[in-house]
Amino acid sequence: MLLWQSIQCVREKAWKKLIKLILFTILIFVAAYLMVLATVFIAYKTGGDTYSLSFFGIFLFLPLMYGVGTIWLALRIGKESGQKNA
Repeated sequence: MLLWQSIQCVREKAWKKLIKLILFTILIFVAAYLMVLATVFIAYKTGGDTYSLSFFGIFLFLPLMYGVGTIWLALRIGKESGQKNA
């Protein structure tokens, strides 16, 4: 999805939109990484099983953040291009 959006931005020479796309993707990965770190930190402080909690954080929060961010970005770019074409 993001690759297709990037290709469209390059074809339309919409460099600002492409930069927004790249920065937003980086932001999603940073947020997901911080969630995983927070999960490991909580497991460490509470004396819980660090491995199971960190895997829970990786396999649940990372796809969730990436999926929500991708859908939001696709809807926003679609709305912007719809306004431009109208």
